[in-house]
Amino acid sequence: MNQKLWTTALVGGLALAVTLILFFFGFPADKKAAADWLTLVFIIFAEAALFCGIGVVLSCDSAKKKPVLGSAIVFALFLYWVLIVASYIFARNIFLRGCGGLAAIQATLTVIFAAVVGALFYKMTDAYQACRAMHSILRQKSGEHKEGTDADD
Repeated sequence: MNQKLWTTALVGGLALAVTLILFFFGFPADKKAAADWLTLVFIIFAEAALFCGIGVVLSCDSAKKKPVLGSAIVFALFLYWVLIVASYIFARNIFLRGCGGLAAIQATLTVIFAAVVGALFYKMTDAYQACRAMHSILRQKSGEHKEGTDADD
């Protein structure tokens, strides 16, 4: 593992440690509701996704060829983390009795950002180029087949 990946893993581990310290020592134990625990899970997931995404972008050869897409992936993952935290801050007092609404908001954010990051990663990798090449080959074959059928008539 190279130096950049070690640094990313170290920073990710520190971020996780700070999150857990803030959660367990920053809030009184009797004040923690189900929404707090739910959001802790989503925040840890968002942090893991962010730092794993950074690691993937750093180790992916396609990211070196397409740095804008690699940066877009990292930015999208960071924005996902920010929105998870913001949704908790703004919606915590709205969903006092249960955490179903907050869970729905955070799950929706997770699905949206998973699709966005997946699409960006797909576009960044060579799979996108392979699919485009296959599509153009199929289109050419389809055109040749139609032309061949028209000539027989």
